[in-house]
Amino acid sequence: MRSAAVLVLLAACGGELSSDSAASTAQAQAETPVESLVGVMIEDAETYAEYRLLLAPVLDAHGAELIFEVRVDEVLRARDNERFNRLFLMRFPSASAAQRFSQNAEYLSLRERLFDPSVSNTVFWARYPVPPR
Repeated sequence: MRSAAVLVLLAACGGELSSDSAASTAQAQAETPVESLVGVMIEDAETYAEYRLLLAPVLDAHGAELIFEVRVDEVLRARDNERFNRLFLMRFPSASAAQRFSQNAEYLSLRERLFDPSVSNTVFWARYPVPPR
């Protein structure tokens, strides 16, 4: 059984196992776009709107795209700590781009100054790689 798995792995790597093929696989995964599904409970819509306006160029600078944003009037089912009234899906060009964004000084400043006072709860449901189309 183990030799069959090795043969399948060898075939997938073009017949050879090398650190080069492992490195190229890791690089391809690092460059794969990722999406994040997030819900927030907005308490101060005016302050949150200012945050979103000022956040747009920061997202653009990191190659991020807001795929959708939905206002939620009624949640039919959720866990106690998953209160939200806005749902959005963001796409970054890679996991490393998403990480750089989350550590960016301008983003952190906007978050502290406008996001934190306007949002009472944030729920991160998923971050996943986007398969090629």
